[in-house]
Amino acid sequence: MKIGTDSVLLASAVPIFNAQKVLDIGCGCGVILFCTAFRLRQQKGLPQLFVGIDIDEDSVAEAGENIANFPKKDEQQIEFSQSSLQKYSENHSDFDLILSNPPYFSNCLSSPNEKNQRSKHLDGNLSFLELAQCVKMLLAEKGVFYLILPSEEMIDFRKTALQIGLYEVFEMQIIPVEGKTVNRIIAGFSRVYSELFIQYLTIRNKNLDYHPDYKEITKEFYLNF
Repeated sequence: MKIGTDSVLLASAVPIFNAQKVLDIGCGCGVILFCTAFRLRQQKGLPQLFVGIDIDEDSVAEAGENIANFPKKDEQQIEFSQSSLQKYSENHSDFDLILSNPPYFSNCLSSPNEKNQRSKHLDGNLSFLELAQCVKMLLAEKGVFYLILPSEEMIDFRKTALQIGLYEVFEMQIIPVEGKTVNRIIAGFSRVYSELFIQYLTIRNKNLDYHPDYKEITKEFYLNF
């Protein structure tokens, strides 16, 4: 799987504050976790644990290999594990920050490639209800879960999250090209209710160059802009 805009944007845009225990659900090669660890390097002296889980064995192996090439600080521990979210949530908890770029193309034709199928399509492996329930068990009392979804799928997830007591506290509406409608949303959910903060981000301007706002928010993670 190639590294997509959604993963980089999710890792770049979400508020991270003083998170010390971070989980990436469906970590793939680890890009979201590595970008988040890079952002948290400024918290000198604070121990930080970064965990990525994925059901795909090859993805977890690739993420593990990438640890050797990542310039982490001594106080940063990064680990990856092959596990379903359901199984992992049985024995872990108290994450300050949980991130996910989940499978979401529920209204599209399935991919003929099995790996792409698992990465991009909702199936029997993880429903929105299971995702929300497991996240609630894994979150610390004041922790926040951020995910990125197409607009229609986010409507469904919001309803599911609210039903089990997860409250939306953050929303970034993403416009692919200046003048177009919103097609992606990054949303943050917490076990604690608070006022919803909403902002907007445009990825490309009308001549299809990257918009200055997008370049500013992701500048740490692109070699050529």
